[in-house]
Amino acid sequence: MSNIIQINENTFMKNGVEFTVPKEKKYINYVTKIAYTGKNLDILKKTGYDGEFITFNQTFSIGGIVPKETKTVASLVRFLNNENPKKPQFKRFSVFHVSQVELPELKNKEE
Repeated sequence: MSNIIQINENTFMKNGVEFTVPKEKKYINYVTKIAYTGKNLDILKKTGYDGEFITFNQTFSIGGIVPKETKTVASLVRFLNNENPKKPQFKRFSVFHVSQVELPELKNKEE
């Protein structure tokens, strides 16, 4: 039976030896904070970016700016209804990495 003790979020100790487990890269939407899954996750992993992604409309709705001629990093798909599996409806949307857009400063909730 192994005795593994968790020291903090990603640091553990086993038999007196401390080791670190690297954090998994995350791929989430900047606005909704929902993680991408399935094929969308696979597509985002291939972009070379990790972290947060945002659509043009989301950027605009929070007061951000997409610089002219900025290219999206991926085109993703959202399924709209699962009622008829023989004729699925879906919507394509393109995303930018947050490093490509100019986002407004977020105000601290404590202020």
